Amino acid sequence: YRLDQLKRHQIETWHSGLLSTMSGASADHALKVLKFMYTKILEQGLCQDSPAKGVKLFSFDNRIERYLNDSELQTLMKILQNDRNRHVSNAIIFLLATGLRLNSCLTAEWKNIDRKNKTLTIEAIRSKNRRRLVIPLNSLAMSVLDDLSTEGKYAHLFVNPRTKQRLTTISKTFKRIMADAKIENFRVHDCRHCFCSYALQSGRSIAEVSQLAGHSSVQVTMRYAHFAK
Repeated sequence: YRLDQLKRHQIETWHSGLLSTMSGASADHALKVLKFMYTKILEQGLCQDSPAKGVKLFSFDNRIERYLNDSELQTLMKILQNDRNRHVSNAIIFLLATGLRLNSCLTAEWKNIDRKNKTLTIEAIRSKNRRRLVIPLNSLAMSVLDDLSTEGKYAHLFVNPRTKQRLTTISKTFKRIMADAKIENFRVHDCRHCFCSYALQSGRSIAEVSQLAGHSSVQVTMRYAHFAK
């Protein structure tokens, strides 16, 4: 169909049908893209009205909260520190130590590392919220930097030794390591959840953790408060 031929009921049927192949959140993302397409063609005067207007999002609460207990964390750290795939293992340790989003971690560059002040600067273009972030690096994060062999050789911290290019994904090795550690239902993004929860448990305030994680608001950080209690 041309966009000016679609009817609202067709869009609602399509949106609902997406649930058979994807999550509610993904289906909502697809609808948002379609709504945005209509917004742009309305601006161009190529359509008189948007049949997607008024089609409601599912807005399912699909947040999965998975944290590592002390035993799981100790087992995982032991495996990470001895695993043969050093570049991916170091990336995972760095995620746990900093609470970074995966993309921010894999695109991190040496020029943004300040060893003296122990910080990593995330430029606005690399930040989800389009805000420049300065991330403090604890002793574990600093030990990862010391273990990397890319400083002075490559622009990025985490580089695939085979391709000589920065890492773009760690999913395959991450799954293998989780299997080796016998840890189930734990995703890469859960490393970020763990960081926030551990920080709150250690006595950091909601406001502090919100800044450390680069959250858009304190309300986003509040989801971790009940776990810290």
